[in-house]
Amino acid sequence: MRRDFYCLTPEPDRTDGAEPVSRGDLGASALRLLRQHPATRPLTAGIAVTGSIAALAVASPINAALNPAAEATQPVVPPAQPAPPTAEKPDPDLAVMGRVDHALTEATKAINTAEKTLTAVSAGGEPAALQQLRSQAENLTHAVTGITSSTDTVRRLQKPGEPAAQAALSRAESLLRQAEQLRENYATRIARAQQTATDQAADQALRQAAEPIRSAEAAARRATDVGASLDRAFDSGQPATAAAATMLELAAAIEAATGPTAGGLAAAKAAIQATKSASEHHRGRARQLLDQADDARATIHQLTSRLPALHRQLLALQQTEATAKTVDKALAAHNAAVTADQAARKTSDSGTGPRSRPHEHLAAAIAAIHEARQALSTTPPSTNNALRAAEALLTNAEATAKRTTDALTPPANRVPSPVHQHRPDGPATRPADARPADTRPVSGRARTPSTNAGPGAAAVRAALTQLGVPYRWGGVSPGKGFDCSGLTQWAYRQAGVRIPRTSTAQAVGARVTREQLQPGDLVVWQGHVAMYIGEGRMVEAGDPVRISRLRTTNLSMRFIGFYRPAG
Repeated sequence: MRRDFYCLTPEPDRTDGAEPVSRGDLGASALRLLRQHPATRPLTAGIAVTGSIAALAVASPINAALNPAAEATQPVVPPAQPAPPTAEKPDPDLAVMGRVDHALTEATKAINTAEKTLTAVSAGGEPAALQQLRSQAENLTHAVTGITSSTDTVRRLQKPGEPAAQAALSRAESLLRQAEQLRENYATRIARAQQTATDQAADQALRQAAEPIRSAEAAARRATDVGASLDRAFDSGQPATAAAATMLELAAAIEAATGPTAGGLAAAKAAIQATKSASEHHRGRARQLLDQADDARATIHQLTSRLPALHRQLLALQQTEATAKTVDKALAAHNAAVTADQAARKTSDSGTGPRSRPHEHLAAAIAAIHEARQALSTTPPSTNNALRAAEALLTNAEATAKRTTDALTPPANRVPSPVHQHRPDGPATRPADARPADTRPVSGRARTPSTNAGPGAAAVRAALTQLGVPYRWGGVSPGKGFDCSGLTQWAYRQAGVRIPRTSTAQAVGARVTREQLQPGDLVVWQGHVAMYIGEGRMVEAGDPVRISRLRTTNLSMRFIGFYRPAG
């Protein structure tokens, strides 16, 4: 390609004779044609610009090659290319602060939720409320841990002076104070709720224990009442059959109370265990229930321990009744024999009249003696004087009946009295050391043998020798007549003891209870006195001297008490 193609200077003259045409003129002509033609007018501007740019682009390197000197002096500086953008290096502290800010935001949410929950949740001891409180308390603990960790992180950045770090620290300290206060409030509320729940459980345990303890107390009271009834039966001299029935009732009541008292004690111990962590009020109620249950158990235990003694007392009462029946039969036989003797005496003295009545009385006396002997042979031996008194009464009755039989039978027709064929020889009716009984009538000195020592027993033996002696006011004569105090004074004088003369004045010596009575003790009224002989019986100067059941009433006289004269 020719250099002058781009050159705007006129070309050299042509050799062909044609008019030289300048490249610049050619361009200008073309440009003029383009501008003048209507169809090309819109393209004029674009072509002109394009051509100028292309010309400049091509002309510059060509010009540099054709004119190296100018290029050396004026170096062409290529247009500067814009530097590629470089990525900024991230700041690690900003990332840390972002995490701190996020942690503090989460802690703030947890604290706000905990505050709302603390306000909304009931203060009672319901399990759901307690679980909710514990859950929020745990969340608060996590929040405090996060706040503390964030504070430590900000301080490790070693930029405490920067506003962002300072703001984070201030925010963390404020949240930490708020969280710690909430934790204390939650701890108080949880402790209160736990105590409420514990007290509610204690209330339930106490209610559950109260019913079996009430049952135990009721059973113990029932057994106690039956035991008191049995004591009254023994003290008041009720029949042994009634006492035996009460004894069976007591044993049944004790048996029925054993289970409830054991259950009540177990329930009370369970209540003590359930109230260990409860309030003092609940623990006090549990201790009270335990005391009630233990009292009921102790009552039943005491009654159970008394059973053997009560059984022995019942056996003694039964023996006493058997002995008393024997004594009553012996006394009836004695009275029948006396009646027959008196009838025989009246018939003999008058010398006239029907003789059938004495024989009838005698037959009745002999039958009574046989019955009394049979009862005496079957009565268990006793260590007191009652059976000996019965033996003395029968001995006197047999002697009286024999004398009456002899008086009513002619000498030629007399045979041994049938009453002697029924006298037992065993130790059940006569002790081995007993002397033969006196066969004189009751007005004589028939004595009751006894191995008992002491002035009381001796006084009883002396008094029993006067059975059947008629009552005489002011009387002090053996075999003839006694009043009440005369008999007891005389009997004690035979035992070597001196006591006052009148009945009220004989309330001397030691005063004893009914349970402490011993043979020889005096039963004193204001106006009457008798002597206890054992087995619930006493001897007194009635009309005549007789054996009676022990009592504390005598007409309208005031009872003074039981006394034991000193030797």
